[in-house]
Amino acid sequence: MQNSFIIIRAVFFTLILYFNLLATIFAGWNIMSSTSSGMPAPGASAFLVVNAALIFAFTILAYSAEVICPKARPSHVRFECGWTVLMGVLQLAASIYVTTARSPAFCQSQSTWTICASAALLTPISWLATSIMLVYCVTLCVMAALMSILACPLENACERGSLVQPR
Repeated sequence: MQNSFIIIRAVFFTLILYFNLLATIFAGWNIMSSTSSGMPAPGASAFLVVNAALIFAFTILAYSAEVICPKARPSHVRFECGWTVLMGVLQLAASIYVTTARSPAFCQSQSTWTICASAALLTPISWLATSIMLVYCVTLCVMAALMSILACPLENACERGSLVQPR
């Protein structure tokens, strides 16, 4: 049977990839709608696309590195904690930027319905992607901290040949 943490990790990676794919699609739609109506491309959508591309790259690198070579650097817990913290913070910044850049008054006065629809869909999807990324980040960091605390006494006991640590 597979390790339950590896299964949970695969589920998180799938959700992260799925919601970032949706965010990329809606951000691309927002960019295309804005540029086709003669407006400049929104910076929030462009930032979200770049951020999603980085998340795709790191997620695929982390998952494929573990499959190809378990000793690979991207499969180490420290490296994965680092990139999840970095991408979680960038994802949070992108979601805040998307939320603040979308003004309800702007949608009523100047833009077409496609710009408003894409921005209205982009906001909740970006927050869902952010929530999943941050939950994975916190879960990974807490599990790594707990394993380092709990595994060290067990490793020392196992090195001495006993499973119970002497008092």
